[in-house]
Amino acid sequence: METILQANAKGLKIISVPVRVNPQLRKSKLVKNIFDYVFKSMKTSLRMFIVYRPFRFFISIAAALGLAGVILVLRFLYFYFTGYGNGHIQSLIIAAVFLISSLQLGIIAIIGDLLSINRKLLEDIQIRIRKMELKN
Repeated sequence: METILQANAKGLKIISVPVRVNPQLRKSKLVKNIFDYVFKSMKTSLRMFIVYRPFRFFISIAAALGLAGVILVLRFLYFYFTGYGNGHIQSLIIAAVFLISSLQLGIIAIIGDLLSINRKLLEDIQIRIRKMELKN
């Protein structure tokens, strides 16, 4: 699964090859049941998404937290200007936590994107070095 996701991320074409299957002689040692396989596949897919699209992953979480923070600030301001702001200070505190978390995840998104670019450049350099070694 991981190899297929990596090939897709690099823009490689994937083809299907029919393979004969031997009859089942014993239970699989790789997969306990279908739910275990689905859970492992989802975990692998999420990890590959974070590796190959870190900006999109972290910025979407940052946007959700930022939106929640803004909504809570607006809620506090509504109650403040209607005269009931004293009992709603917790909205402001939680909003600050959400907004700070959103900012931190936004920074992580930028750093993750820069690391992803660095990884791609290192892969290109490694391919070029291998090609040069094969020529010599």
